[in-house]
Amino acid sequence: MEALRERHRLPAERPCLLFPGDYEYSQAHPVILAALPRIMRLPPRPVLVFACRTKTPQAAAVEAEVRQQVDAMGFGDDVRFLREVDDFESLLAIATLVLFPVRSLRRKMDIPLTLLQALALRRPIVTSTLGPLA
Repeated sequence: MEALRERHRLPAERPCLLFPGDYEYSQAHPVILAALPRIMRLPPRPVLVFACRTKTPQAAAVEAEVRQQVDAMGFGDDVRFLREVDDFESLLAIATLVLFPVRSLRRKMDIPLTLLQALALRRPIVTSTLGPLA
């Protein structure tokens, strides 16, 4: 796990908040971006990880917009964008908290596998009242 931390600049002394979702269907990124200023005021300041595969040109375009918004808010050094993760279970194990405030589970199973994996690793999950996981 230490190599994973180093590769993705995830310091052990900072909480790691993980969004293991998508940019196209879930509509979670606007929720996360709206909360980002409040999230980054938490002591100690966390690192936010968007672990979202960009499977289509549309997903890549949305990621670029999200990156732009994060930079405009001044949090570029605190947010990581991981398109591919070769050891997802280790990334979940590093996570302090899993963020999953999705508005849609389109193209997903009833309960996404990533959430089941997080539960198996005893990682807390934050959903929202906006969608199917309320």
